Amino acid sequence: YRNVEFDRDWNLGSSNIQNDEYSANFQTTLSKNKLGNISYHIKTYLKGEDYKGLMNSASSQLAIRKFKIDLDSSYLSTKGLRSRTNFLRHNAEISRPVWKFILGVREAGEQNRFLNLTSDSLFGSSLGFQEWQSYITTGDSSKKKATLSYKQRYDYIPYSGKFENSTRVDETSLSTELTANPKHTLRTTTTYRVISITDTLYTAQIPSKNLLNRLDHSLTLWKGIVVANTFYEVGAGQERKQEYFYLQVPAGQGVYSYLADYNNNGVKDLDEFAVAVFSDKAEYIRVFIPTNEFITTRSNQFSEILTFTPSGATSSYEGRQPFHHRFTNQLLIRLDKKTKDETLLSSLNPFSRDIDDSLLVSANSSIRNTLYFNRTSPVYGADISIQQNRNKSLLTNGFDSRVLTSQGLNLRWNLSRTYLISLSLEKSDKKSSSQFLSSRDYRILAESAEPKFSYQPGTVFRAIASYKYSNKRNTLGAFGEEATSDKFGLELKYNTVNTGSMTAKVNLINVKYNAPDNSFLSYELLEGLKNGQNITWNMSLQRSLSSSVQMSLNYEGRKLKDSKVIHTGGVQVRAFF
Repeated sequence: YRNVEFDRDWNLGSSNIQNDEYSANFQTTLSKNKLGNISYHIKTYLKGEDYKGLMNSASSQLAIRKFKIDLDSSYLSTKGLRSRTNFLRHNAEISRPVWKFILGVREAGEQNRFLNLTSDSLFGSSLGFQEWQSYITTGDSSKKKATLSYKQRYDYIPYSGKFENSTRVDETSLSTELTANPKHTLRTTTTYRVISITDTLYTAQIPSKNLLNRLDHSLTLWKGIVVANTFYEVGAGQERKQEYFYLQVPAGQGVYSYLADYNNNGVKDLDEFAVAVFSDKAEYIRVFIPTNEFITTRSNQFSEILTFTPSGATSSYEGRQPFHHRFTNQLLIRLDKKTKDETLLSSLNPFSRDIDDSLLVSANSSIRNTLYFNRTSPVYGADISIQQNRNKSLLTNGFDSRVLTSQGLNLRWNLSRTYLISLSLEKSDKKSSSQFLSSRDYRILAESAEPKFSYQPGTVFRAIASYKYSNKRNTLGAFGEEATSDKFGLELKYNTVNTGSMTAKVNLINVKYNAPDNSFLSYELLEGLKNGQNITWNMSLQRSLSSSVQMSLNYEGRKLKDSKVIHTGGVQVRAFF
């Protein structure tokens, strides 16, 4: 088992050399009480005659007259079939307590040279940087902490066979942490960063100034009746406009599916992809690429989790308790926006949503409120949720926006230790609009109801029978597309003591759709199914091979209307350390 940085540590990159591997290492350490230690490490890594690497490294942790000194450095030399590399890394930190504070200096740098074996010239993949930082902070034992630091960083790129300084970064940061009272904690961070271009000949990046302010606040009141967690972050800087495309990956490892060539132009257009419903169709990922167009933005992020529990620390429902102790309410808010040329006062307000399109770069919001009744009761309970998600982003071709509003109700009742009845009701309104993909414009109103009956006589076996009715209709446009489905499901689960479990599911789905099922909208309404009778099934087997190794076998199948049967299988092995 190798650490995550193994390929970078040895400058292997994307090399796919297949050969016998040999590795050896030797380490020696000198240590003395109250003084510290010094270590030297030499390692070699070989792949036949195709790759040879030798690394020397040294480190020390010393304490001399109140000075604390930490040093770490390494030098790697490799030789391959077409190139050789020299990789020097080093970092150091020296600190000393002064009164109630600690003063310190940090230094770090890298110089990674990729050289052509014949011409000895630098490859474009070579890179280097050098940075130093000074800081003053309160002592480690203080419950009121503050740190003020200043850092400079210089980045180097290869040009005409040697390293040239391309950019300089100056960064000032102040962070505070108030944690004396565990029921009321506050953490803040303010960072101001200036990026300067040393020579435009060496980089296409442009100068920028960035300001970032962050606040984390946690509050517990009245013995846990009210718990609030707040996050707030504002910043200013520059960023590139983005485009995106879909990249094909092995089946099952992607997120999106290519539907069809709707316009018969022989090109996989952006509006011909959708989020995959079935894993074997997940063959594409969305890749964003930056453009050469920069915009100055102001960003604002805010999130709040507010939980109201009248019972406070009381969690048991045994015995007589006030009726209102059975309720719990949780409110979650997340707001995120990026704007350009917005007024300072408006940019600091996370709740300002009525922003002109000419000022907006992106805006995302998620608000959900859930009211629970008898949340921890083993007999019966209910919850009702109201949720709204909004997403709007500016791409090179225009805005792309989506809005999803939904209300849901869940009921459960344990008739006995063996039988459980549950009911889920949901109503939603889903809107999508795009300035450059007209086929993505729709408004879908949907309602669904799903009762379930569970039979579980013990810990070994469980059976669940379910029925789900759903109706979806598009109200945007003149066609009035509408889909209605009836889904009958059966799920069986069998557990074996200390060894694993087996689960089997089968769903019979009858779909009625009043339009052709060969468009993006039909894929969205039918969730990848076809008009008529559809059957899906899956089976999974999870088994513990030992106390630390677990294996999972997964099989999925489906038979859609007028389509062939599709079988998909997979295996996964996990090792726990």
